[in-house]
Amino acid sequence: MGFLDKLFGSKNGPEAAAFVMRVEMIFGITGRGAVVTGKVDAGAISSGDTVYFTSSRGERKTCLVDLQLGEKTHPGVKTATAGMNAGLLLRGVEKEELTEGVMIFGAPR
Repeated sequence: MGFLDKLFGSKNGPEAAAFVMRVEMIFGITGRGAVVTGKVDAGAISSGDTVYFTSSRGERKTCLVDLQLGEKTHPGVKTATAGMNAGLLLRGVEKEELTEGVMIFGAPR
């Protein structure tokens, strides 16, 4: 990344790619949604971003995300990028709609 990209930001870095994450674990929070954990394969994600996936019933689902990162491992970080482990609260999604191994996708930044 060049000096001007560092100074003004770049839309060409690794976080410019579309967000992709494979679900490793699933938890349900009654009244809030499903929490999925996994390692970000590509792109970047922040709270309030929209993601989509194909449910266990074969339906395409779209929802908003609340991002959770470990405060000990990533203090003050608000965006998860490729290579980071992250937890995503998928608002309004039931735990039963997901299975381990499902791919979660988001639009490029």
